[in-house]
Amino acid sequence: MKLILKLSILYFLFPAVLFGQKNVELFKQDTLKLDIAQAEQRFLNKSIRLMAAKFDVDIAKANILQAKQWYNPNLSYSQQLYDPETQNYFDNSRATGQVDVQLNQLVSIAGKHMNTVKLAKIDAEKSQLLFDEVVRSLKFELYTDFSNLLAAQQKTKLIAYEETNLNLLINAEEQELKLGAIAGNEIVRLKAERMNIRNEALSIEGDLLEAQKGLKQLLNYPYTSYLVAVDLKPSIGDIPPFDQVMLAAEKNRPDLLLANTEVKYQSQNLKLQKSTAVPDLTIGLEYDRRSSYVENYYGIGASMDIPFFNRNQGNIKVAKFQLEQAKALDTLQTNEVKNEIANSYVTLYKIKSRLNSIADSKTSSDIEDLVTSAVKNYEKKYIGLLEFLDQLRTYKDAKFGLIDLNSSYFISIQQLNYTVGTTILK
Repeated sequence: MKLILKLSILYFLFPAVLFGQKNVELFKQDTLKLDIAQAEQRFLNKSIRLMAAKFDVDIAKANILQAKQWYNPNLSYSQQLYDPETQNYFDNSRATGQVDVQLNQLVSIAGKHMNTVKLAKIDAEKSQLLFDEVVRSLKFELYTDFSNLLAAQQKTKLIAYEETNLNLLINAEEQELKLGAIAGNEIVRLKAERMNIRNEALSIEGDLLEAQKGLKQLLNYPYTSYLVAVDLKPSIGDIPPFDQVMLAAEKNRPDLLLANTEVKYQSQNLKLQKSTAVPDLTIGLEYDRRSSYVENYYGIGASMDIPFFNRNQGNIKVAKFQLEQAKALDTLQTNEVKNEIANSYVTLYKIKSRLNSIADSKTSSDIEDLVTSAVKNYEKKYIGLLEFLDQLRTYKDAKFGLIDLNSSYFISIQQLNYTVGTTILK
């Protein structure tokens, strides 16, 4: 019986052969293994949210095409409806009919057409930057969900190991109880521990399902897919100098470039509004038969509104205010970006230092030694069941802490990349 108890304890502590409990299937699921590189590639190729955002860029490019178009010419035709002398209707004969034909063309002057095209091009730049910003945000969401999924799966396996082997331990203890070798309260304590484990597993399962949902939405997987995240191995290389990181953000961060482009856009809009103050010119040709001082009249004309009252004063003033507003928001965005980068940089540095200290102090091996020592002491009855379970719980909490720390390290790398707007660390 002692042999059974010993084997159950060892199986509890070294469950490498177990890969987690089988979930109850509410519907048929397809299990798919996914590493971060595959997730990134599928995100770029299959994400519906990304494809939907891309249409805004295409729309803006189409607006450039429209802005380049000139006004269509205007053709008008009129003739006499009724001639009281001849008592004829719709008489357009050369001898007695009257006809008037005009061809007019509206022409923009003062650079209005050119300024409109330039404004449309800048708007297309803004649309591209907005799309880049969507990509940046969704990729960070992808990395976060992937890391959360991996951490939840690792914890789920650890909990599954613990519950499965705790069941073996309870069975072995019940056999000992029948022989009168142990007290019944020890089994009650073990069952209470199992109940706590199951409650904890339910909470972790909720985190796992939430990460599953986020990934499947981002990567356009059907609800029947069950994603298994492959272990992440982020780089442990040196973090670039802060000045280099800040310079990279100034060149690559979409929302910062968007704020700069908004200043350019509003500056161009001010030029357009000033050119709009100059009225358009209409030029035209006319042919008139039998209604002028000569029988066949050929004429040329031009017309233009006199900018006496409306000189687009209000829109020009609005454009000036919008330009000043864009400059202020650009400054505000620059300050926000610098603060975000500083926070991300310090966070990554601290987490990396913490991981390095754990590696240098061999904390992981010390945790395993703690477990081995607990087994030996419990076998020799140097410690009781409560102390044994307390040491096992310490082991589990420490393993959870390492999982969370590695997950935080990966996310902090992606957070820095996110704040910079480009990949500076893998």
